[in-house]
Amino acid sequence: MKALPKRRAADRFVFYCEEFTRVEDAFVREKQVQNWSRAKRIALIEGRLNDLESNMK
Repeated sequence: MKALPKRRAADRFVFYCEEFTRVEDAFVREKQVQNWSRAKRIALIEGRLNDLESNMK
């Protein structure tokens, strides 16, 4: 396995968690968030819900 170049290597890890009662709901949410822009994902992690609405695709 190749190592990532220094510019692509992670310098920190972020943990964000949501709870779901059904696995299917969790998969749908994961796919939804994966399609978001980087700015929108960062706003979600930081809890800036107002920015999420302004960054809607």
